[in-house]
Amino acid sequence: MFGKPVVFLDKPFSPEDTLKLLEELKVTNFTFAPTAYRLIMGTVKDIGRYNLRVRKLSSAGEPLNPEVIRWFQEKLGVPVKDHYGQSEVGMVVYNGWGL
Repeated sequence: MFGKPVVFLDKPFSPEDTLKLLEELKVTNFTFAPTAYRLIMGTVKDIGRYNLRVRKLSSAGEPLNPEVIRWFQEKLGVPVKDHYGQSEVGMVVYNGWGL
C-alpha cells in the first residue's frame, strides 16, 4: 500500500478501542463503514481527548449522512469523503495521494 503500513483491528468494533489504537499508532489516513463513523459520533463525547493525527477519512459501502461529515469536520478538522461505486478503489486512491 504505497510503502505505508496498514492496520487491521481484528476484534468486534468499539469506538473507544478504535480511537485508542488510532492514537497509539499515530494513524493519519483511515477508512470505515458509515456505521462505524455514526457509532463514533453517537458514543464518543469528547473525541478531542485523543491525540489523533488524522489527515484523511473515507467511507464506502452505504450512504453517509451529511451530519456525520459535518461532525468530523468540526471535531477533527477533516471531512469524511464518501465513495460511491467502486468503493474499494475509491478509498485506495483517495488515501494514496499526498502521503
